Amino acid sequence: MGVSTILSAKKIFLIAFGEDKASVIQKTAEGPMGGDIVASYLQSHESAELVIDSAAGRSLTRIAAPWTLIPTSAALKLDWSNIENVKKAVIYLSLSLQKSILKLREEDYIQN
Repeated sequence: MGVSTILSAKKIFLIAFGEDKASVIQKTAEGPMGGDIVASYLQSHESAELVIDSAAGRSLTRIAAPWTLIPTSAALKLDWSNIENVKKAVIYLSLSLQKSILKLREEDYIQN
């Protein structure tokens, strides 16, 4: 079955479970269409759904780095009173700037 045959379906479900699927799910949902990830063509389908568990979704931006997204509604605003969100954001900043947490400065937080 080819990609065009799959995309001609009225409804498509892609089901993935487990952390070993996280990278492919991220590329499928958020990466550019085409290339090595054929499933990325599902982005162009009007009625495609990904059914995943939390382990398979861990690399999605909304889970891995939600503070990098612009909230489009009040429901998507990040709860900064949750200390886990703060920890994840600081670790993410440290890794992305390749600086230890203790070397992060106020400018790093403001610019990023």
